[in-house]
Amino acid sequence: MDPSLFQIRARVKKAGDVDYVRDQILAAVQQFQRKPVDAARLDAVRKHLRYGLALRMDNSDAVAQVVAGYVALRRTPATLNKLFEQYAALTPQDVQQAAAKYLTENARTIVTLDAAGGAK
Repeated sequence: MDPSLFQIRARVKKAGDVDYVRDQILAAVQQFQRKPVDAARLDAVRKHLRYGLALRMDNSDAVAQVVAGYVALRRTPATLNKLFEQYAALTPQDVQQAAAKYLTENARTIVTLDAAGGAK
């Protein structure tokens, strides 16, 4: 119902590595913009998302927490199936087009939090 922002997160153990990690992420984004992602890699990501979610639902409370978020969107648990159907339909070209359209420098915000909770 409400689209969320694209998010790329990284956790860096050494403060001196922050710039390097940021540069690697930005290079990966540029790579996604320039050429389609490998189809096998896209399939592996889809499987990871599906089975990772399934593994999180290992007790009644966990199932309720996961499903509640999807039910809140459209008042039906079928929303979860719809999401994974949309993931299954994605092509490498779709990923490339989305990266070129949405992961642009003028639409980007980079936030860095340090261990003390400060932000830059």
